[in-house]
Amino acid sequence: MSNATRWNSWFLMVNDLLNLREPVDLYVNMCRSSKNMDKKDKKRLEDCVLQDEDWEELIQIHAILYDFWELTLRIQGNIARKVKSGAKLYDMDDKIYDKPGKDLLGATTSQAGTSNASEDGALFNVLPAYEHILTKLEEAKAKYIEDTRFGTCINLAWLKMNNYYKKTETSKAYLVAAVLDPRVKLKYFERNWAPEWLTNARENLDAHTELLIQNFRC
Repeated sequence: MSNATRWNSWFLMVNDLLNLREPVDLYVNMCRSSKNMDKKDKKRLEDCVLQDEDWEELIQIHAILYDFWELTLRIQGNIARKVKSGAKLYDMDDKIYDKPGKDLLGATTSQAGTSNASEDGALFNVLPAYEHILTKLEEAKAKYIEDTRFGTCINLAWLKMNNYYKKTETSKAYLVAAVLDPRVKLKYFERNWAPEWLTNARENLDAHTELLIQNFRC
């Protein structure tokens, strides 16, 4: 993995590995007990053996990354429509680890609360989508507060997502799209944003509205 922030690639890799845990362990143990393997290769293999605690760590990583993977697919309207129609996207899309019998994404529901798959990629869902991921990371931070290594990784993920979230302020499209949707409006932000963020949002919205009025008059 050359890019440390390819969360979905990591998720799919870990998902496949967890689903194949039994054959992976079997293959490794067979190779370790083989008399035909060179000592050098056997030593390298020993370094790759996954102990129970390693598998448990992969399970925890999988659980954290699942929300990233699911939401980034939901937000792609074309994929949401495919799923709703029953089309399979991957050979293993019905084999998400620890979710037996669950098809890829399951029923789609937009962040605005609708069940129309064609709206999952709409602009008004972008800000709530960021909020969803940041909330999940906040929950993970609380869960692993005693685990220094895991906690550090989660904090770094939160900082990266928060940095992306702040970049949405450079475009008026996301805020205006959310506020103009009658199912979202400012009530969503009043429920989920800190007071100082809400003040900035109102000021930005007023500025965007005034700019639109001026352009319309011209």
